[in-house]
Amino acid sequence: MFTIRRLLLDSLLHRYSPLMGPLVLDIGGKRLNPRGSFSPIHQKHCNWKYLNVDNSTSPDFSTPIDSLDFSAQDMPERFNTFIFTEVVEYLDNPTQAFVNIRKVAANNALILFSAPWMNTFHGDREFDYARYSESYFNKLLDAQNITVLENNRMGGLFCVVWDFLHRIYYNNDRPRRCLIVLKVFLVLSRQIFICLDKTFPTSSVVTTGYFLVLRIS
Repeated sequence: MFTIRRLLLDSLLHRYSPLMGPLVLDIGGKRLNPRGSFSPIHQKHCNWKYLNVDNSTSPDFSTPIDSLDFSAQDMPERFNTFIFTEVVEYLDNPTQAFVNIRKVAANNALILFSAPWMNTFHGDREFDYARYSESYFNKLLDAQNITVLENNRMGGLFCVVWDFLHRIYYNNDRPRRCLIVLKVFLVLSRQIFICLDKTFPTSSVVTTGYFLVLRIS
């Protein structure tokens, strides 16, 4: 059962998929068993490459995207699109990550970028370092001369609340009967919470996170 945030992320990736390619670098992506419903397999117009520090995922490149030792010579290709979703919270140096992306970017390359805000720790929480505000990203991107084409706030208060309840279900040692009741509630209520979120929009003050479409000038 996906979180509302994951549903929103997959929906946004599908929406912007026509902009992808022809050469894509998926930063933190996995060749096999990707999270969510969006899959590069269906992007026939794209040549997909992977950068991941976890060598068990069989990446094309394994140098950390925020490494000071990152060299463009390690990647002879120049990428038209970067998928940079749900990764920045794991990085020691987000600014350096964008500097390095520019090194291997084609002219007018796009970055499809997402970051959590009001969101629970990820499963690998020992490496989940930070949450950054919208103002932080605006300042960082402006300094790097990267243009924000679109800013999608990913849900409001109702999405935040439902996703926190979802995390309670999957990370709880309460008696099985209690968890069954919570699971039934989550299954029956997810669409209701999504509808409430659309009816009473609050993403201007609270959101699960951001999805940005960026252009490297």
